[in-house]
Amino acid sequence: DIIYLNTQTNNYKRGNIIVFVAYPDYDPKTCYVKRIIGIPGDKIEFKDGKIYINDEELIENYINLAEDPIYTEEFTIIVPDNSYFVMGDNRNHSSDSRHNWLDNEHCIKKDSIVGKAFLIKHASGKIKWIN
Repeated sequence: DIIYLNTQTNNYKRGNIIVFVAYPDYDPKTCYVKRIIGIPGDKIEFKDGKIYINDEELIENYINLAEDPIYTEEFTIIVPDNSYFVMGDNRNHSSDSRHNWLDNEHCIKKDSIVGKAFLIKHASGKIKWIN
């Protein structure tokens, strides 16, 4: 698959799919593709297998939680300035902000973001625009 990125933006919002350098201090070539769940100042909470943002349950129609509920230890964080809380859409098989990356309060720094995805071209030739 090929992901096309807008690298000229720095306006990231909840729900955006981004590509970022996962370990900028010691492995600048390893990049991850994840969805922004929390933006600076958000309170992110995991309890009872659900995600809450600022005390409201996160509803994600693109994920079938009935068939694949989220298995995450309960915790609460506040997303720091210039940082984002990110998760993979394949929640139970994703290395993401639920893990304490590099002692960075579970979040990625804004300056590690390479770009925002806007198009995916699958190996099959199918093209999907990302809203």
